[in-house]
Amino acid sequence: MDEVLVALDHYLLEPFFYNPIDSPYLAKGSLGRDVFGVWFLTSVGGAVMYLSLALLSYIIIYDKSQENDKRFLKNQKLKEMGLALTSIPIMGGM
Repeated sequence: MDEVLVALDHYLLEPFFYNPIDSPYLAKGSLGRDVFGVWFLTSVGGAVMYLSLALLSYIIIYDKSQENDKRFLKNQKLKEMGLALTSIPIMGGM
């Protein structure tokens, strides 16, 4: 985990997030920087895992005839995905 966090910090977070923001809380080796890096890694990993497994489940398991039911909401799939993707960063913060 440490190696992944160091690589993520060096190649992605430092050039795009930390350099534009000049804050003492985001200095190398600070607790805030490590916490943000772990939270970011957890959130992105959770979103990738959710989307990949949801796609496989939709292709393999899901019964598409349920979409013809009158109780099926308009844009229900998009609403469910939106709710899940906004909940993942919150769960990562817990």
